[in-house]
Amino acid sequence: MLEDFKNYMIEKKLSENTYKSYMLDVNLYMNYYKDSYGEDFEKLNSIDIQSYKSYLKNIENQKPSTINRKLNALKKFNEYLVANNIQCDIVIDKRDYIKIAPNFVKKDVPEEKEINKLIYKAGESKRDTCIMILASNGGLRAEEIVTINYIISK
Repeated sequence: MLEDFKNYMIEKKLSENTYKSYMLDVNLYMNYYKDSYGEDFEKLNSIDIQSYKSYLKNIENQKPSTINRKLNALKKFNEYLVANNIQCDIVIDKRDYIKIAPNFVKKDVPEEKEINKLIYKAGESKRDTCIMILASNGGLRAEEIVTINYIISK
């Protein structure tokens, strides 16, 4: 079955890296299925997918992005099963995936030591020190600092 699945993915023009990783993920699922139920895999169903997702998350402690990648592999496998009349319906849909919150934090955020150096270098100027503290603790951008300075000086 896995060899036919590989040929199916090659026909669908998936890249070599993609179909190799999908093969690995589907094989891992089949091993999980055999270990969990004591029998060989026959077809996918929603309850088993939810159990597998829970296993990956809670037992294997895998990241949501890794779990979603494994679900992508199973979804492609599900499409193969339907296309070859081994299974009648698609059991994995977008609701099965784990939502991943976007990371809005920039990677180039200065460290606390660097911020303290800037505040120290502001020296005796209360205005500059205040601006540095406000910018660092308030997360202000340069445009916002300029606006504050403009409003204060009016």
